[in-house]
Amino acid sequence: MRKLIHNENAAALIMVLLTIALIMLFSTVMMNNILSNAKQNNVIEHHNRATHIAEMGVSFVSDQFTNYLKEHNVELNESALQDMVDDTIDKVEAVQIDDEYPERYFELEPDINIQETSKGAIVSTQINGHDGEFNESLTISFSLENGTLPIEEWESDSTSPPEPPSNPDHFYDEDVSWNHKKCPLVNDHTYVITGSLDTKNCGDAEIGSLFLNGPLTVKSSSLIVNGTAVLNSIEINTLTQAIIKGNAYINSTLTSGNNPNSLFLACGHARFKQKIDYKGNFSVRGYVITDDDVIFSHNPVVFGSDAILKNGLILHGTDLTVDGNLTIYVNTSSEEFSHTQFGGDIYVSGDLIIKTEDGETIVNPAGNSFHTNADVQTSFPECENAPPLETTSEPVVTIEDGSY
Repeated sequence: MRKLIHNENAAALIMVLLTIALIMLFSTVMMNNILSNAKQNNVIEHHNRATHIAEMGVSFVSDQFTNYLKEHNVELNESALQDMVDDTIDKVEAVQIDDEYPERYFELEPDINIQETSKGAIVSTQINGHDGEFNESLTISFSLENGTLPIEEWESDSTSPPEPPSNPDHFYDEDVSWNHKKCPLVNDHTYVITGSLDTKNCGDAEIGSLFLNGPLTVKSSSLIVNGTAVLNSIEINTLTQAIIKGNAYINSTLTSGNNPNSLFLACGHARFKQKIDYKGNFSVRGYVITDDDVIFSHNPVVFGSDAILKNGLILHGTDLTVDGNLTIYVNTSSEEFSHTQFGGDIYVSGDLIIKTEDGETIVNPAGNSFHTNADVQTSFPECENAPPLETTSEPVVTIEDGSY
C-alpha cells in the first residue's frame, strides 16, 4: 500500500513539473509574439507617422505656392515660377512639426521640375517625411493656374475702355499717316493719337499699345499692336492684317469693305461697341462681347473663348467656331426662332444659349446648323508671344498627382 501511494505521488509530481514546463514554454512563445507584435506595431506606427508628416508637407508647400502667387501677383511663366520654387525651398528646407520631438520633420527635395502648360504650369517634386530613423517619400505634382476671369466680369470691366497713359512714348494732337519708310518698328512704345491714323504700304508696322480717338485705316499694310488697343472705327483693306496682341476696345464700326483678303486678330479679350461687317479672316483668342449688329461673310470666324453677341448674328457663306459658350440675343420670340436665321453653321465646344425677344432662354436648340458640345479645334499661332489672357487675381493651386 505504501509503495502504491509513493508511485502515485511521483506521478503527480511529474505531471505538475510537465505542466509548469509547458506553461513556461507557452509563456515564452506568447511573450516573444507579444514583443514581436509590439515591435512591428511600433515600426508601422513610425512609418505611418512619417507618411502623415510627408502629407503635412504637401499641404504646407501648396499653401506656400498659393501665398507666393497672391503676394507677388506674377505671371505663370518659367522665370517667375523658378523664383517661387527657390523661395519655397528656403522656407521648407527642414520644417519641424513638434518642438518636443525634433526628430519629426518634413523637407522638400531641391530637385524640382517645372513644366509650363497652356493654362499655367505643373510643378513636380518630392517631399520627405521623417520620424527619427524612419522616413517616407511622397512624389507629388502641383497644378498651378490663374483663376479664370468670368466673361460677366470682362463685360462689366470693358463697358468703358481704359484711359491712355499720361506720359506715353509718343503723343500726337493731330492726324497721323504712316507709309513706306515712316512705319514704326518699336514693339514696346505706347502711342496716343487724338486724330486719325492712316497706314499705307507698311510692310510691317509694330508698336506697343495704341490709344486712338479718330478712325484707323489700314491699307496694304501689316499693323501689329503688342499691347492694348483702344480704337474708334477701323477699315481694313486689301492684303492687310491688323493684329492686336492685348485686349481690344473697338468703340465704332469695324469693317473690311468689300475686301475678303484681310485679317483681324485680337489675342486678348475684345469688346465691340458698334457694328461689325467683316468679310476677311476674323479671330479673337479671348472673350468676345458685341453690342451692335454682327455680320460675317466669305471667311470662317473663330472665337477662342466664350462670347456674348447682344444684337444678333448674320453669317453669309461662312461658319462660326467658338471654343467655349456662345450667347446670342435675337429680336424674335421663342416661337418664331429658327435654326436657319443665322445663315451659317455654328460650332461650339460648350453651350449655345439663345436669348429671345420675349425673355425666354433656349439652351442648345435643335437644328442642323447648330453643333453644340462639339470637339472644336482652334489655333492662334500669331498669339504665341502675346500677353496671357486677363485673369482674376486669385491663383489656383491643386494637387495633380501623387505617389509613395
